Amino acid sequence: MPKRVIKSVADLFGVLSNPIRLQIIILLSEGEKDVKEIHEQLGLSSSNVSQHLAILRTHHLVDLRREGTHVFYKLHTKKVIDVIRKAIELFELELSEAEAIREIIDKVRI
Repeated sequence: MPKRVIKSVADLFGVLSNPIRLQIIILLSEGEKDVKEIHEQLGLSSSNVSQHLAILRTHHLVDLRREGTHVFYKLHTKKVIDVIRKAIELFELELSEAEAIREIIDKVRI
């Protein structure tokens, strides 16, 4: 696999490694939202949300649209939410496996 592809994937995971950016992407998977709506739903300042949106935009994960004084954001592609869902599924699988192991250990203790 070409090194530039690996670098691009690593960069993507770097951007997605921030919980706030993940929350923003998940919110935007519901549809286009303006900055005010995002910051109100996340309970963060507008400037904080704007900084994270700028990073997402730089990495071509979101697009913006201006309408008067409002700035609206949407996902550039829905494929990014598929990546996040797969990661969540992997994490949930690990949690269920850990729970199963914990139950076995508890049974042995009895």
